[in-house]
Amino acid sequence: MAVTLGVVRERAPNEKRVALTPDLVKKWKALGARILLERGLGAPTHLPDAAFGDVDFADDAAGVLTQ
Repeated sequence: MAVTLGVVRERAPNEKRVALTPDLVKKWKALGARILLERGLGAPTHLPDAAFGDVDFADDAAGVLTQ
């Protein structure tokens, strides 16, 4: 059974950190994990969604947390 890593955008005021980087996505995918990200996750650090590679996206945090 594969593990799913779900990551949502940071919502604290003035917070710019991202919990999962494209490099870490590659490592987790190589281990067989499914990655589910909230769209715009990397926006505070100027990382477009495409930078995360072959992952699944949800339109909002609820979409990530309910899957």
